[in-house]
Amino acid sequence: MHKSSSLYNLIATLNKQEKRYFKLYASKNSKKGENNYIKLFDAIVQQKQSRSSEDPYLSGRQASFGPTKSKDSVFHRSGYDAQSLKRDYAGASFIKNLRITKHYLYLLILDSLSSYHNRASVDAQLKKQLSHIELLYKKALYEECRKFIHRCKSFAKKYEQYMLMPEIIRWERRVIGAMTYKNTSEKLIDKNVQEMRGVLDVISNMNDYYGLNEKVFLFAVKNPIIRRKKDLKEIDTLMRNPLLLDESKAVSFQAKKNFYYAHTLYFQALGDIHNTNLYTRKVLELTESHPDQIINNLSSYIDDLYNFLLIFYRLNKYDGIFISTLHKLKAIPD
Repeated sequence: MHKSSSLYNLIATLNKQEKRYFKLYASKNSKKGENNYIKLFDAIVQQKQSRSSEDPYLSGRQASFGPTKSKDSVFHRSGYDAQSLKRDYAGASFIKNLRITKHYLYLLILDSLSSYHNRASVDAQLKKQLSHIELLYKKALYEECRKFIHRCKSFAKKYEQYMLMPEIIRWERRVIGAMTYKNTSEKLIDKNVQEMRGVLDVISNMNDYYGLNEKVFLFAVKNPIIRRKKDLKEIDTLMRNPLLLDESKAVSFQAKKNFYYAHTLYFQALGDIHNTNLYTRKVLELTESHPDQIINNLSSYIDDLYNFLLIFYRLNKYDGIFISTLHKLKAIPD
């Protein structure tokens, strides 16, 4: 069973659209008479709203220019009051089996969130397409299966979802074999082999840049400001890695982004605000030059905007660039 605070904290993270979708989802997926989940949900939402209006910390957030994981993250300290809930809803049917109802409500909210976000998630759409490919393959509808593989591959390339590409290529190989190599040539086989090799090279490159950026990040966490020569030598050694000396070696969007992130963290640790600003700007320009990546990971783009604004905040510089960036952030719907 989930703790009451876990349920409260989960509900506290939901935005208006997610709450609305949950009610529709719960109504559709609950058996007749099982709207106790919605009643309990509404009761906890009401409790959170009451507490936030009483608590000045919860009702009035300070302006923040740093990255944030959720606009509602301030509510993650539990304000759940079981006794108050039992008193205010003493006659409600859900109170009789409150412990069990809370447990299943928690699971139902997670299911609704998965359903809500999977509609727009690129990763979820790709996995759904792969599921269609598998079904067509099992039905021996190989020509249709090939069409879906081609469509799925194009979609994955568009959003640079390289981690799923090997699976798509493997399905292509299975279809070739199942069709006893009908309409297959050596040229097509060579293309398939080369494509797999190329994808694995890109994944390896992404993996290398991920590792380097994480090491720089770990250093920056331990050493927000470099004060000792030993620390400077350590980070300089890391930054002299050939992959961090040549931007052109980053062959994908994510690898290039990690290249910029690593340099941003490095110059921030050095206290070099000029170059920190330069690489923070590069991150933002890279992301905005790949609108498909904004669709794919909006929260990362929001973090990039916050990081860019934070530099201007530190410089006490509120010029046209700051204002236009702030407008971009405000234009993003909740």
